[in-house]
Amino acid sequence: MPLQQRPAQTSRITLEDRLREDRAAERLALDARATEAARVPGFDEHGTESPNEALRVDLPFDDRRLDDRRFMRTAGVADNMVTLLPGPLPRVLPTGSWLPELEQAAWALGQLKSKADTLPSALRLHQLHARRDAIAASQLVGTSATLAMLLAREADQSPSPSRDLRQAENHVAYYFSLLQSRDTQGRSLEPTIETLCGMHRRLNERITAHAGMLRSKPITLGGYRLGPWRVVPPPPQEIAGALQDLESFLTGAKSLPMLVRAALACAQVEAIAPFDDGNDFITFLLPSVISLHAGYPPLFLSDIFLANRVRFRECLSSALLGGDWDAWLTFFLQAVVESCAAAERRIGHLTQTAAAWHARLAQVRSDSQAHRLAELVLDQPVVTVGQAQRMLGVSFQTANTAVQTLVRHEILAQYQRHDRNRIFLAPRIVAMFEAAEA
Repeated sequence: MPLQQRPAQTSRITLEDRLREDRAAERLALDARATEAARVPGFDEHGTESPNEALRVDLPFDDRRLDDRRFMRTAGVADNMVTLLPGPLPRVLPTGSWLPELEQAAWALGQLKSKADTLPSALRLHQLHARRDAIAASQLVGTSATLAMLLAREADQSPSPSRDLRQAENHVAYYFSLLQSRDTQGRSLEPTIETLCGMHRRLNERITAHAGMLRSKPITLGGYRLGPWRVVPPPPQEIAGALQDLESFLTGAKSLPMLVRAALACAQVEAIAPFDDGNDFITFLLPSVISLHAGYPPLFLSDIFLANRVRFRECLSSALLGGDWDAWLTFFLQAVVESCAAAERRIGHLTQTAAAWHARLAQVRSDSQAHRLAELVLDQPVVTVGQAQRMLGVSFQTANTAVQTLVRHEILAQYQRHDRNRIFLAPRIVAMFEAAEA
């Protein structure tokens, strides 16, 4: 059953008025929940056991923080846990310390878009970045998958026995579908609740039976702390309303710059944790969905988050628990600047690599399939002879000759020593994208 949409605003009601009304309604609802929660064991504000009092921790709030985060103890939550009830996202923000970073990030993304729009190999760059981003996202949640492993699995084309690699493969497949779904203006899917559920379904295909389904049970594995208490996401009955507000924010808060909306939405998904598992991957992917829908290149930020994982968690925690959007926005926008700079460097590296390979093959017959294969390897830097045969549309022997030619000219190198189904990789391309910083 589709979620009920919030009625459209009239022209006489400002966004600030609606936000104040939403907050007032939310406080009334929270007070009602607190009364109900007071019937279960809890702790007072000093951490002392208080069997008949709900735990409610209100963090400092000022006019620079337009959201009001509330924490409370609810039935079914362990004694050392408090529930985070994320409020509606702000539709307006006063100018903060993040404004210079916003200007830099908007300029960097615009520059990258201009280059990508005129680059014949733009899709190639995005596809290679998608693989690297998938691995970085996996490593952020504690896996040991590598880019070479992922590319080798793609070349081998056999089902992966590793959950980590299956997750990364799904991540890449979803990115590819986003890139291929763009319209003539370069825009992709609109970020809606349906999009989030579809994203989760694709990311968790062959991994969980609950892929794409909103959770129906509380999550007790909170990753944030508030004093002596561990903070856990909101209960299932709060998810629909929170996601409805998120969708309304993403589709209606046009007064905020796209990059600011992406940053706030990224944090809000982390706070809501709408699915049983895999919420982190939604957090990492959502900025790209938002950017692509606006007609810009995807935001591959997992690399930057991974390289700065401690600060990433600290700034996200400040936003979720303390309403400090300034710190989170500053970090997020700096990550966009770094990501765009890395993408531009890799554009240069790919161009130089293609020219270097062309020079190495200058003495090879012009009608040799090695020339075509070298061009294709820029897109698919790990191949088998069988895969090269399919890519070139030639006989196995001709494909093998082309592969061996690239090996002799140090464009390809054998990755795994097997008599059958040998895997070859382009070390220069893999190294360029396997490093956290190119």
